[in-house]
Parts: sequence; structure tokens; C-alpha cells
Amino acid sequence: MNSFLVYQISDNSINDTVKAKMKALGYYEAWSSNNINYKLPDYSMWKPNNLSLQKAVEDMQKVILEINSEKGLTVKLLRCVAVPVSPWHAITGE
Repeated sequence: MNSFLVYQISDNSINDTVKAKMKALGYYEAWSSNNINYKLPDYSMWKPNNLSLQKAVEDMQKVILEINSEKGLTVKLLRCVAVPVSPWHAITGE
């Protein structure tokens, strides 16, 4: 199942680090379909062939804990929702 993940963190300045670590786990912030590129809004990612929606949320929780440990921070994962991706309809974004 393809998973779409939307999240909110207590310190937006680390979002680039969050995204980099999630990408290392196989998540994406964009995709292509019919030669058109689509970019997701900030604070959202997706993963193809994810084991479960629960696993997507757990991945985000682990990434936040890892960043806090590495950087000595206390960033909180305030909200996190994972839903199946299909079907979808979108505008491309900038």
C-alpha cells in the first residue's frame, strides 16, 4: 500500500533534516505521473509499498527521536496522520 503522511512538528527549522531522514527510509516529497511532476506540500511525504499506515507513523516518530538525540533537541511530533494514497488527484505545485 502507498502511504501518505502529513505531520506537524514543534520546531519547523528542522523540517529539512526530517525530510532527509525520511527519504533515507524510502519516503518521497514528489512523484511523476504521465510525464508530469507533482510536489507535495511542506510537512507531508509519501512512501510506495509501505507495510502499513501504522509503520509510516512509527517511522516519523523514530526520526524525530533520532534528531532529538543527535542534536540535543526536544522537538515534539505534534500531529501525524497516515492514509492510503490511491486514488489521487492533484495540481503540480511549484
